Amino acid sequence: MTRWASVENGSCHRAAYDSGMGLGRGVAQWWPIAILVVLGVVAALDMTGSLGSVYGWLHHHVSPEGWSALAAWATVLIAFGAAVFAWFQVREARRTREEQAQPNVVLYTELNPSAKRFIEIVIKNFGTTPAYHVKATFDPPLKATPNLLSKGKLADVPIPEFPILAPSQEWRTGWDHSVSRKRHQKQWAPLARKTESELTDEQKFAIQAHMSYTGETYSYEQVIADMTLPSVHTATVTYEDSHGKGYATKALLDSNQYEGTTWVDIKTVHDLTKMLDKHLKEQIDGLVAIHRRLAEFGTEHEGIWIYGSGDDDEREHRRKVAEAEAEQRRLFEEEIGVRVRQSPQNQEQPIEMNDENGAESDD
Repeated sequence: MTRWASVENGSCHRAAYDSGMGLGRGVAQWWPIAILVVLGVVAALDMTGSLGSVYGWLHHHVSPEGWSALAAWATVLIAFGAAVFAWFQVREARRTREEQAQPNVVLYTELNPSAKRFIEIVIKNFGTTPAYHVKATFDPPLKATPNLLSKGKLADVPIPEFPILAPSQEWRTGWDHSVSRKRHQKQWAPLARKTESELTDEQKFAIQAHMSYTGETYSYEQVIADMTLPSVHTATVTYEDSHGKGYATKALLDSNQYEGTTWVDIKTVHDLTKMLDKHLKEQIDGLVAIHRRLAEFGTEHEGIWIYGSGDDDEREHRRKVAEAEAEQRRLFEEEIGVRVRQSPQNQEQPIEMNDENGAESDD
């Protein structure tokens, strides 16, 4: 409340000040013209020959004391006019200096330089001194098309209050995506101010699907009112200077003002970075695939290996390993064959001994 009162008082003082300055500018503007008019009248009388008769009439009817009084009054009037002119010039210079030394915070919309389909809200101090307690209000409240965080509802566009905004400092945030906003308005704008009886079955089904998605149940009219996006907003930015004097700047935001505009896409360093990131990701994916494939192979001298034409030492090593394995396999097979051949004799001898023992026992 205090801030708004200061803004109103500042506006009243500013109106009175501007009224006085308007009068001063009028006097300063017409004073030279009045002098030119007087000189023009004198020149006209001289050219028509009437100046001599006028001078003669004044010479016969005005005494020397009267001429002295007229000269004195003329001097006073000239001095007074010069003083008034100088005073208003000083006030004008003071007003200009104060305007140049005060903050000037403006809120406006701008397309994102890199993505032209995104509309941004910008608050910038164009003045030469800092602005304090900067606050922006909107009528109606600023909304954007639904996103993942809003869960099917219109998304809020929060604008914080700034304790200070330095000269040439700006703050910006995303407002909406123009294509998504146009698509949303095409869906919901025809339903504005319609009652339930005026809706078609298809429109009712779309509203019911929306309520099912959001998890809320209320009237059709309320859903339409909550999902209708206004295109025009009135923004008011209030702020103060270092002396506590309040100011207010109004702006009109229209989301449709960029409709039908064209532009030329210019590749910047940002686009180059995106392209390099894409190629780098592809290369990393290829290297990861190669790493996974190689990880499936074994350790040294196992799995699949590729050697160049000059790797004679490795070939010799592989040959010796193969010969050693073949020799071990041969010895193992010979040892198995000997055991197989010896095992029947070892089994027959105990049987004969048993027979002999048995026969001897029978005897």
